[in-house]
Amino acid sequence: MKRYRNPRSLNNAINQISTNLIGSMRRQTSRKRRVIVIVNPAAGQDRPILKTINSAMQKADLNWNMVITRQAGDGFRLARQAVAAGADTVVIYGGDGTITEVASGLGGSKVALAILPGGTSNWIASSLGIPRDLNQALSLALQREHATC
Repeated sequence: MKRYRNPRSLNNAINQISTNLIGSMRRQTSRKRRVIVIVNPAAGQDRPILKTINSAMQKADLNWNMVITRQAGDGFRLARQAVAAGADTVVIYGGDGTITEVASGLGGSKVALAILPGGTSNWIASSLGIPRDLNQALSLALQREHATC
């Protein structure tokens, strides 16, 4: 620990630390959350979701992108890419298999996971109390108090 003999140099050091912390807090609060939505189009029923998701993301004022899975393993790979790209939250629309892949891909990161039930059985979402209704699930997923970022 550095010792300060001169009160002026101690005061300067404290001011610099305060300035850095305040600047960091401003950057964090002014930056929009970055969200990646991973969609498994083969999961569950065939229903339109893009307009609903887009409306919810715009209403929440989020910076978001959507990517689509095409084959087994894509959920894991796309989740790892989202982490590397600096996503704050990954939203998954799919069934239990895709949710498991994405959760595995996020393992070890601090990226939040939000689930939108899109599969046939939705055992994972159901056991977590996530509503089957897309609008309700989006509302829950995008609430600030549920965000860990």
